Amino acid sequence: MLALLASSAFPLGADLGADLSGILTFPNNTPSNVDGKLGFGFRAVPTLELSLSDYLALRGSAGYELTTWGTKSSSDVLGVSYSSDSSVVTQFLTFGIAGEVYILPNLAFVSVGSSVDIPLHSQYTYKRTLAGVSTTTDGDITGDQNSVFLDLGAGVQLTPSFGIVASYRLPMVPYYDRNNQTDELRQISLGFRFTLL
Repeated sequence: MLALLASSAFPLGADLGADLSGILTFPNNTPSNVDGKLGFGFRAVPTLELSLSDYLALRGSAGYELTTWGTKSSSDVLGVSYSSDSSVVTQFLTFGIAGEVYILPNLAFVSVGSSVDIPLHSQYTYKRTLAGVSTTTDGDITGDQNSVFLDLGAGVQLTPSFGIVASYRLPMVPYYDRNNQTDELRQISLGFRFTLL
């Protein structure tokens, strides 16, 4: 039914599909003495692609994303050592829109667009070690915010219904920006593109 409505709304042709991607997350943190920990995750998004010509298309997506990430820091003041290590699991609703240019019609393309990640839930484990004594706490992150990305991608359409796509997401609005702390979640993804209808 949705495909019928989409086709009638867009006479040039609209295709329903889905993107399934694995994610590498690279946190960029402030203050500078806090280092980011590489995270892993996945993204599953239904898509709607509007073909404007043999070379141009407009693609919208909305779906679910989960990724791990974290931070760590250490110091040594007057012989007293201190270190901290946090591990985070975050779930998002993610929405995006991108323009695609087919370098080779129906085969190879590049894309540029923007997306928004809306946090659903973020749970952390925080370990602190002071002078050899460690404590661990668990909790939920509060004060996180919607993050906005510039999305750059490229892909190959192997068949009319299956392709491979890679993308880089550059944060324009950070995931967290409060209490003199900023966390940006840069991402590289690689995945599969399916055209369903």
